[in-house]
Parts: sequence; structure tokens; C-alpha cells
Amino acid sequence: MTRQELKQTPEEGDYSRYWRPDIIVVLSILIVGSLLCRVFSLDKTVAEWFYHPMGLSAAWPYGRLQPWRFLNSADKLLTLLLSAIALGALAISFLKSGAGLWRRRAVFIIVSMLIGPGLIVNICLKDHWGRPRPEQVKEFGGRLDFKPLLVKGTGGQGHSFPSGHASIAYEFLVFFFIWRRRRPWALAALTGGLGLGLMMSVARMAAGAHFLSDVLWSGGITFIVSWILYYFVFRIPKHEDALAASRHR
Repeated sequence: MTRQELKQTPEEGDYSRYWRPDIIVVLSILIVGSLLCRVFSLDKTVAEWFYHPMGLSAAWPYGRLQPWRFLNSADKLLTLLLSAIALGALAISFLKSGAGLWRRRAVFIIVSMLIGPGLIVNICLKDHWGRPRPEQVKEFGGRLDFKPLLVKGTGGQGHSFPSGHASIAYEFLVFFFIWRRRRPWALAALTGGLGLGLMMSVARMAAGAHFLSDVLWSGGITFIVSWILYYFVFRIPKHEDALAASRHR
């Protein structure tokens, strides 16, 4: 960072030009997407694209095709990969002097995984919300009644809302935050994280495991948790600027 860039660095706490557009875009997508799913029954419409009751192999045949078949069993692999990256960076930060910022970033990734996909998606919502999966509802050959988005069902009768697989795939968007103020890297991380999340979302819908709104909210919850932790808990931009300033004294 140059001296001229340091002069343009926001004062402490004034990072709204970064965090405001992030949250506005994500909330807009969540609100518009949720309204479309409720008003136009997009959940059922999209599920119908993948449902073939007369299929030779299964009612949800696309879920058995590659790459969707691989992705449907890749959640643990993605969790291990992201954990290895974060724990590796954390370990190195203790061996290398002056690596406090990378230590903070590594802990940010770990905590984001634990709270987003772990606590909120899988423990608090998925295990207790009770929304039946597409393959469980009457419209697609199941025995349970369809539950619209954000309508709570009976706990234990369905684990559709939200998607755990999609949440760990979207968790790779943490690298967008890590490189938030390095535009080429941030764009690459955003593209990669969204691409992985979208592919996993398609895989889960193709298998009859989740509705469109389930994977939509998985991405939204995961991103918002990372957003809160990055800007307001770990305050990584502030520490980046403090480190840059100390190097130019």
C-alpha cells in the first residue's frame, strides 16, 4: 500500500463503502428470490424440472449423473479442504513472526464455518425447521404436505430448509472477504465461491433433496454470517490498515 493510498484509508469504523454494498446486494437477492418463490411457486416449478416419475432408474435421475453425483457426496470433502486451509494458515502464523493478521484471518474462516454452516444452518434450522424435502412431498411421490418457504413444519419430518451441502460450498466465499480490497483477487474468489455454491445447489435440487429457496437461503445465511464476522467482530479491514500504517512509519 502506497503513502497516497494510506492517506485515502477510511478512518476507524468508516468502512461502509465496503460493507454497505455487500449487504445490500445479498439482502436484495434474498428478498426478491423469496418473493418469487412464494408468489410464483418457483420451488415446485424448479423441482419439476428434475422430477421424472417414469424414469428408468429413479424419480430424480439427474442426481445420479456426473458431476451432480459427485457433488452430492462432496460436502465432507469441502469441509475438510476448507478446514485444512484455515488450520494450516493458523499453524503457520504461530511459526512466523509478524503474521498476526493471517492468524486473525484463519480464525475468521474457522469461526465462520462453525457458526454459518455448522450452528445456524445444520443445528438450529435444518434439524428443527421441519420442511419436507421435494422427494418427501405428495406432489413428487412422497407422503408429506408441501411447506412454502419460511413456513415451519414439524421437527424431524423434513430436513430441507436450509441446505447443509450448499452452505459449505458457499462458505468458500470467505475468500472474497479475505481479499475484499484487492479487486482482481476478490473477483476471482467471488466467482469461484458463487460457482461452487451454484453447482452444489443444482446437485441438491437434481437429487430431490432441496427446493430452490432452500439453497438460496443457505447462500444468504452463510454470506451474512461471514459479513458480520469480517467487518464487525474480527474487524479485519481495520487491522489491515493498522498493519499497513505501521510498515510506513
